[in-house]
Amino acid sequence: SAPSAAGAALSAGRESAGKAPTAESEERLAGKLDGVFRLVERIFRAIKCEAPLALTTKGCSTSTIGDYLSCLDSRLDELELLSAMLRKHASAAPPPPVWVTNK
Repeated sequence: SAPSAAGAALSAGRESAGKAPTAESEERLAGKLDGVFRLVERIFRAIKCEAPLALTTKGCSTSTIGDYLSCLDSRLDELELLSAMLRKHASAAPPPPVWVTNK
């Protein structure tokens, strides 16, 4: 079978480090990296990141992971600011009324 893009990247990285990977270890690591890419995409969709259409149609891979992570970082910053504003608003609001019912 043809090596995946993740496998090719891992192979190139190992060769540059002077270590010769075994085919089995390379396949295992490539599978793990592909799993990481899928997880990053799932998180990306779950928190509703806004990104260029070209990025979302390519999918997460060795060539796009940086862009995906950058979009995730921006979206998480937005969510953090929103949650801080909501906490501030909630702490400044008067307590809700307590309703007493007649029995």
